[in-house]
Amino acid sequence: MSGLREIMNKTPNVANTLGLKLAGRIRQMIFQRSLLGLPNISQRVCCQLWSLVPSKDKEVGTASAIASPPTHMEIAIMLNVSRETVTRVFQTLQKRQIVRRDGSTNLIINDVKKLKDFVEGNDTI
Repeated sequence: MSGLREIMNKTPNVANTLGLKLAGRIRQMIFQRSLLGLPNISQRVCCQLWSLVPSKDKEVGTASAIASPPTHMEIAIMLNVSRETVTRVFQTLQKRQIVRRDGSTNLIINDVKKLKDFVEGNDTI
């Protein structure tokens, strides 16, 4: 413990960077945990998608591209739901033209504002 304290005193920039990374990881874990508490599964999936939208696109509200999005199975594991459930939510979002696939490497969010409405519970799927 004293070795760590000594390193932190000698290199405060390293300690600060480490602290920021740890705080960011804790925030991410708290967000993921809070998703599991949502009773509406469609809202969970939309929140997971929302977390993948780049910050600059969230503010502007225009279309957004998510490069290398997780598979339906990966999202299902993150949200503790079945892959079929995630697929049904995606099909509904695609029918409403909110999202669309651009090959296997990109997911396009056509209507970021509508996705945000689902996330905030202002609209339902």
